Amino acid sequence: PSELFDRMLVAIGLSRAEVCLATFTTARPLGGRITPELEQTLAPLARHLVALSAPKRVLIMGAAASRALLG
Repeated sequence: PSELFDRMLVAIGLSRAEVCLATFTTARPLGGRITPELEQTLAPLARHLVALSAPKRVLIMGAAASRALLG
């Protein structure tokens, strides 16, 4: 998986050294899906992390992370 991500970065002219990776959850939830309750709890934390890092661009991958950051 990380090799694919590296190739994706190269395709858009970036390297791992130029990006900050952050996960929406620190552990995979039971059942593999993030519950709406957990999503509501983690959303403010995810928005705070983005605000602290002040990125020029944000690439959001996954439905739960998209909902958390974009509403």
